[in-house]
Amino acid sequence: MGKVADALIIIDMQKGVCQNNGEDINRLSEMTEVINQRVTLYHQIGLPVIWIQHQDDQIQPDSEAYELLDNLNVAIGTDKIMSKTHPDSFYHTELSDLLGRLSANAIEIMGAQVEYCVDSTIKAAFDRGYKILMQHGASTTYDNAYMSASATRNFYENIWDQRFVEWLD
Repeated sequence: MGKVADALIIIDMQKGVCQNNGEDINRLSEMTEVINQRVTLYHQIGLPVIWIQHQDDQIQPDSEAYELLDNLNVAIGTDKIMSKTHPDSFYHTELSDLLGRLSANAIEIMGAQVEYCVDSTIKAAFDRGYKILMQHGASTTYDNAYMSASATRNFYENIWDQRFVEWLD
């Protein structure tokens, strides 16, 4: 068994985030596989899995864009599913309260998008005193006008390294 945190948080692995206008987010199949492996491990151990879903003007609850990807191992009724309206998963949500009720001091974070919601949530968690665990490559994004998706991920992983995140691999 690999190292685990007190809770696993998966951010924005939704159809409207990861499959945008017919374009899949970088490394989507690999990300899905890594997420499902970690989710299965947490389920087997009996540790909480928390799915965060983003909503905004383009991604509304009850829309297909809001739905989690079909091939994710979501345990409906067991896993916690939360909605957010800001890149920071703690901002105006019940995430802090939930983690407190779960006595979670260490959290593992993965998901999309590196430079927005993943980065914001990592820094917000750090500011709240959580120990943050991650696997290299456990977040993803799209290419942008300045960097490829892989370069963006590597850039942020370098920032997070030993300042905000403890790596599992």
